[in-house]
Parts: sequence; C-alpha cells; structure tokens
Amino acid sequence: MSATEHTRIFSRDISYCADRAEGLVSVVHDGLPDALRQVHAWHPAWHDSSDITLLRAGFTLSDAKLVYARQHGFSDWSAFGEHLRQIPADATGEPFLAVFESGRAGDC
Repeated sequence: MSATEHTRIFSRDISYCADRAEGLVSVVHDGLPDALRQVHAWHPAWHDSSDITLLRAGFTLSDAKLVYARQHGFSDWSAFGEHLRQIPADATGEPFLAVFESGRAGDC
C-alpha cells in the first residue's frame, strides 16, 4: 500500500484502534514482513530505513499509533481520535463506516 491510499475507518472505537496499535508493536518486534512494510510506508522516521534499523530502534506503542493515524489520513493519534469522536451517529462523511455499522446491526 502506498502512503497515498488511506485505510477507511470501520470502527469509531478508539480503544479498538489502540488495541490494533498494540498488536502492530508485537508483530513488528517479531519481524513480520507485512508489518515492517506498513511501518516503512506510514512512519516518517522509518520511511527510508532498513528492516534491521527498524527492528533495532525499539518500535513503541506511540510509534504504532502514529502509523495508524497516518494510515487513516491524520497527522497524529490525537487528530485521529478527535475525528473518531466527532463522527455523527449516522456516520456522515464516513460511508464505509456507515455500511459496516449497518451490516453489523443486521440492517442490510
């Protein structure tokens, strides 16, 4: 995925997103190639670094949150969280989320 293709929001729950960030930390530390590519694509500090440099750098939860925020089109975790909190009940402006929530509620 290129850094110009943002991931669509399918959950407005910031704790769900934080859990995903924690999972990213684990798989980066394990050296999972897809996770390393994700970090290289979305984290400015490791965009041009090698996998070895990334693995030795001590990738943190703050780093993972930045990856997820940028992957969703936001400059940082705070801006991402604020956007999630401000999504209207009908998910106006987030059509993918609206469809996902309708499906989850059985309102197809």
